[in-house]
Amino acid sequence: VLFFGIRALKLSLRPLGKRRWIFAKELAPPRARAHPEKARGPPVLQTRQLGIPYGAMGREVGRIAILEGVRTPFARAGGALAGIPAERLGAHALCELLFRAGFSGGELGELILGHTAPPGEPANPARAVSLQAGVPAEVPALTVDRACASGLEALALGALKLRCGELGLVAVGGTANMSTRLPPGAGEQAWWSLDQSSEHLARELRITRSEQDAYAAESTRRARTAEHAGRLGDGLIPIPCPPGYTPLLSADGPLAPEFTPGEYAALPPALDPANGTLTSGNASPPA
Repeated sequence: VLFFGIRALKLSLRPLGKRRWIFAKELAPPRARAHPEKARGPPVLQTRQLGIPYGAMGREVGRIAILEGVRTPFARAGGALAGIPAERLGAHALCELLFRAGFSGGELGELILGHTAPPGEPANPARAVSLQAGVPAEVPALTVDRACASGLEALALGALKLRCGELGLVAVGGTANMSTRLPPGAGEQAWWSLDQSSEHLARELRITRSEQDAYAAESTRRARTAEHAGRLGDGLIPIPCPPGYTPLLSADGPLAPEFTPGEYAALPPALDPANGTLTSGNASPPA
């Protein structure tokens, strides 16, 4: 499942002054910091070595705007999207994103994509997504791997590069297909480590069973409210499904069922019958 956002940076020129010096002072050697009047040359060379355009820190950064955002539908693991590689999902979304935003691939400064690549997939999935979407090879493509937070990390990195003036237009997002990450015949055991991590974090952070149930109930309520109001479909793009690629998946899979507080409390723990807090009600289904 993939979400992409493009951000643009508006810059206004400003004389290089104290702002440049504050940035350069941290990069200069100790001797130069002791004599700031002699340190105006080397810090500029340091910024060039970091790949930051000369004078970027002397510009006043304007508003960073999200120009467009799209995603493919959510589907259950092993379901309608099981036969589509993650990079193909990403390329499909990136093509639509560029079309809606009114840019060509060659106008991008960079593509930053969050993805946890298992063995057998491209070493740099962002490059595969970029090329399959028709983006010129000259446009850099960077894959970020921070496990479940990879997409958000890509977004933060893109914003940082815009903020420092290195880029003016960047596409960011995340892509994954959990179906392709499950070994044949793995079944529910493949999710065992994720379930254990959830239980461990709940104990470490002292998150009670009732708190998890209440959070799940509110999350489901908000999702259903947004679905009924039509707010989930704005950035949703249909995608052809294998094997014939004739049916289009144009909506998310079914949301989690709504339970009453008593029904949540009656569900047995999934892992630890005595002390566990993770249940089929307060946990996300494999998606």
